[in-house]
Amino acid sequence: LAGYAQLQDDPRNPGRLGARLTHHQTQTMRHEPKMKLGTNLMKTLLPALAASALGSAACTAGTDKTLVSWVCLANTTQQGGSALTIQSGDRFDGIVFGERAAGKWMAGSEGFARTQGDQQANAVEKADDKTLVQMAIVYKGSQIAIYRNGEPYASYEASNEDLLKTQNQAVFGMRHEGAGPTQTLRGSIEEARIYDKALSAEEIRKLETNKESGIKPYAWWTFEKGMEADRMGRFPVNTLSGGAKIEGGRLVLASDGATLIAAGKAAHTVSPDGLV
Repeated sequence: LAGYAQLQDDPRNPGRLGARLTHHQTQTMRHEPKMKLGTNLMKTLLPALAASALGSAACTAGTDKTLVSWVCLANTTQQGGSALTIQSGDRFDGIVFGERAAGKWMAGSEGFARTQGDQQANAVEKADDKTLVQMAIVYKGSQIAIYRNGEPYASYEASNEDLLKTQNQAVFGMRHEGAGPTQTLRGSIEEARIYDKALSAEEIRKLETNKESGIKPYAWWTFEKGMEADRMGRFPVNTLSGGAKIEGGRLVLASDGATLIAAGKAAHTVSPDGLV
């Protein structure tokens, strides 16, 4: 019993069963006669156990997601651009290249909040400007895993954020809306998808461009003629800027500042470059 009281007051154990016990519950348990303690202990703990389970689920609900992009880099010396970012306000998660470690992929985020610190063990990208690479980042619970062409690239723990159940937008080119014009991806993107669940490595390996997957995407861009916007209808407005263009079934990002922002109809201001 003393252990429960101690756990209740221990800030290192948020969301644990002991943290769910109220002052009244712990006092009741302390003053019960021994013969009644067993029965009343169960009556006290069961509701707390249920609340703890629900609370734990609520802490991770909505944070699971997968970002996938098939991309050709114009060069591997560039730094800080994104092949796909999901952004809500000043928070974002993105498939970012070369920002923290030259020539390496990472999970970009505001202030590196969910970005891997030590990237020394991550492989340097060696694909040329004609090679299409599939990059995927999986956010599951308190874990982030990065895959290159379906193979593990990096994995680490992080406090993930729910960016899917709020007003949001997708960004291609710039790391996030508001980044500097030199911090954009140079190259082209064949296709990109967002899933509102954590895909397994096998599920990622089975994904093919221009083919529906068994799992319904949250958002899906193929950049094919007549289907330039999100095929799921969640982000129907494409705003192109900085010389970004869609041609030949790809999003082409050939210059500094080239960016596409995909948003809901009322979520983004139209840029001078126009809408698609």
